[in-house]
Amino acid sequence: MRASGVLRRLRPVAPDLLVATSRRDRLNSVVLVGPRRTALVVDPGWTPDELDGLAADLDALGLATAAVVSTHAHYDHLLWHPSFGAAPRWGSAATAAAARPAMLEELGPGFPPVSFRTAPPVEPVGSRIPWAGPAVHLVVTGAHAPGHTSLWVPRCRVLVAGDLLSDVEVPLLADEDPSGAAYRVGLDVLEPLAARAALVVPGHGAPGGDALDRLRRDRRWLDALDAGRPSADDPRTAAPANRAAWAAAIAARRADR
Repeated sequence: MRASGVLRRLRPVAPDLLVATSRRDRLNSVVLVGPRRTALVVDPGWTPDELDGLAADLDALGLATAAVVSTHAHYDHLLWHPSFGAAPRWGSAATAAAARPAMLEELGPGFPPVSFRTAPPVEPVGSRIPWAGPAVHLVVTGAHAPGHTSLWVPRCRVLVAGDLLSDVEVPLLADEDPSGAAYRVGLDVLEPLAARAALVVPGHGAPGGDALDRLRRDRRWLDALDAGRPSADDPRTAAPANRAAWAAAIAARRADR
């Protein structure tokens, strides 16, 4: 997969599938290679220099962007780079309908307008990506965010999970789902694929061959929230950001009662 001797960020993790991991919150950008050196890009990000690096890597590999997919409508998953050209950008209907202006403050300073403010709109797409490459099925779970979508690539048994099944990030509940009920339904939807997956690529964290274990651990986290006691056997609880997520989830539940 190397071209011109240098591959800066993208690394192969499965046949014809590459991942670049941001230094910011370990966000993963995923590239699936198709015929005639085309590429399907999922959740490109995150910082302006990393977006430039991703574009340079694609160019070094001789890959032309056929389409971009956003797994959900959070600012770090809605980024864009002018090198993607006229490629369409796809997502679930709820992702396509989400308003972007309110997200600008969360994104922070330093982003050129084309990376977010004037990026092309997300277009709703059905249950399968309409491109010439390997079959990619969209699985809308609704967990984490309205219309949140994971991608299943059956040829290599890879589950691109979006912001689910992370080894570093605990389940983060949507404002509309303080009880976690929708999140649980989303995990139920993903379970058959997690059981078949050779590899899971989360939106944040490390790819791994333990998709089903991660899913069960996320269920235990939700069980712990129901009980009001942090899970003692979840190593993610040590991270300050995850302790803050716990406190926020408990507060949201109290406010919803």
